[in-house]
Amino acid sequence: MSFLLQYITLFASAFPLASVVSLLFLFIELKSDLFKLLWTCRRPYARRGKDIGVWLNVMKAMVYAAILTNCFILGFSSEQLMQWLPQLFTRNAVDGDQTMALGSGRYVVLVVFVTEHILLLVALFLEWLISTIPKKVYVGIAKQEYWSNKTEHAD
Repeated sequence: MSFLLQYITLFASAFPLASVVSLLFLFIELKSDLFKLLWTCRRPYARRGKDIGVWLNVMKAMVYAAILTNCFILGFSSEQLMQWLPQLFTRNAVDGDQTMALGSGRYVVLVVFVTEHILLLVALFLEWLISTIPKKVYVGIAKQEYWSNKTEHAD
């Protein structure tokens, strides 16, 4: 499932229908896993984990890679930027194809890099803003430490 999320986020601007197709594949995977658990395998033993481990770093790296790839796809290989900023492009009279106007390449690169940096700053801000430990868990751990310290001092 993680790799499916990576494909969706990395190439969302190139194939927007990927999220719908992935839902279909996730549903098929869910049903096949359900069949395996019910009919062919024993229920796995539950093991408690501290967190999701290295996958948190993998997901963070994928967010930043997705921002980079989607900005570059948007700016350099799709026609979306041509529709948003038509003054930077000229239309060829022979075949109707649009190309960058002379001297406007630097502005296209500037738009792509400014957009990419703004999105990276938003991602970093959201990472800073959202705690990895929910407030309920944090309060529960603090209560547990308080009561364990109180019982130690009472003895």
